Amino acid sequence: MRLEKAGWLSSEWEAGDPATMGRPRRRFYRVTALGQREVGAVRDALTPNFGAAAWAV
Repeated sequence: MRLEKAGWLSSEWEAGDPATMGRPRRRFYRVTALGQREVGAVRDALTPNFGAAAWAV
């Protein structure tokens, strides 16, 4: 919720009736453009301390 309030993420509930699906509805999250920029800035700020290899996936 904090990342949504900060504008880094957006979310929406899955469409459909939980009784029909036989499980609770899911909440889907998406990183916003602002979130992408902010994560990039944090990564760039931390890279000198930890090195680029720390962010390789």
